[in-house]
Amino acid sequence: MSEKPHERRGEDVGAERPVGIRPSTAYFPEVESLRGVAIALVLGVHLDYLLHDLIGGPRSEDVSLWYAFIREGATGVDLFFVLSGFLLSLPFFKEAAGGRPVSLSQYFRRRALRIYPAYSVAVVVGAVLSAGALSHLLRALPYLLFLNAFSWGVTRLDPYSNVWWSLATEVHFYLLLPLLPLCLRSRSGRYCGVVLLLAYAAAYTAFNVGTLRMPTFVGQRKLDQSLFGRAPLFLSGMFVAWVFNRSGERIRARLQANRFLCSGGADLMLAVVIVTLAFLLRWTAALGWLRQDLPPYHAWHVLEAICWASTLFLVLVAPFRLKRLICNPVLGWLGIISYSLYLIHYPVIVHVVYRLRFAEGFSYWGFGLPIVALTFGLTGVCLAASTLTYRFIERPFLARKARIS
Repeated sequence: MSEKPHERRGEDVGAERPVGIRPSTAYFPEVESLRGVAIALVLGVHLDYLLHDLIGGPRSEDVSLWYAFIREGATGVDLFFVLSGFLLSLPFFKEAAGGRPVSLSQYFRRRALRIYPAYSVAVVVGAVLSAGALSHLLRALPYLLFLNAFSWGVTRLDPYSNVWWSLATEVHFYLLLPLLPLCLRSRSGRYCGVVLLLAYAAAYTAFNVGTLRMPTFVGQRKLDQSLFGRAPLFLSGMFVAWVFNRSGERIRARLQANRFLCSGGADLMLAVVIVTLAFLLRWTAALGWLRQDLPPYHAWHVLEAICWASTLFLVLVAPFRLKRLICNPVLGWLGIISYSLYLIHYPVIVHVVYRLRFAEGFSYWGFGLPIVALTFGLTGVCLAASTLTYRFIERPFLARKARIS
């Protein structure tokens, strides 16, 4: 029996199938490494932002191309959205092409086992630690129901809830994705799908030109962070899944037969995409966080989605000479613990930095050895804590998830 393509790729990079992925499901070690890249970007931006309180002085908006990935590391969250769009829509595209039907009950059970156990623990712990009275524990309820995407009835649980908005956006995508087969099974369904996409494109355009506006700044931010605002990222991942399912193996074979691409041309193509993204992130850094996600600048997420989707597709099919830099055990391990790390890192950094910032006799450190040591120390603490939460909270439920056939 010949090997499956995804199994060959796994052997090429020395990756093992993580807990939680069924034997019958294609495993892409490249995607796991890109998850590692995404969480590294998120960790970097929060370290940069919070440690600046200890350095002192104004934060320059004129950043270099490489530093743009740190200053604008929130793009890692958007990379997570692209990867979700790819991985979760792929089975539905396979079903539409005559493959195994997707059981919606199993789909929702797997999604719940993937994100809810660790998330619910994070919400409960955050509610307890931020509560000033017993009644304040009720503030956790909207978060547990993923209603924090809406401004009404939701109280911030700083610093714990600062990163939870993306989980609500993810869950809303999970709820809408099962509509995809309805748009793929028949010609009328495909027409309806096109109409829905055009309607969304019109609404998104109206949002970016200022015709569609929320009455408050908070409402505008909520709309930006919602599935409506970040749909281009999910859709770009879904487009990669559609192309990969239809022609992925054929495109890979053609690229691997191209002498120029095998001799470094593929690496050059990826470098062009990454440099393009760097220029885009440097531009958004110059705009500042208050403007970059509000109309008309919010449309930059469309260009960002194209860059990350291109990166994903190239990593999946192109014959890189330096693939070990892109897909390797270190990034793969970061990808495996990325969810726990995402939930834990921000409150850990905030508590440490603020204790130092308001300690008696504090004076600004400036950039030097203490800041470097603190950066590595905080990173180590976050990685160690995330490894433990992955092992004892995530992993048992992921093992159950893998048993759902």
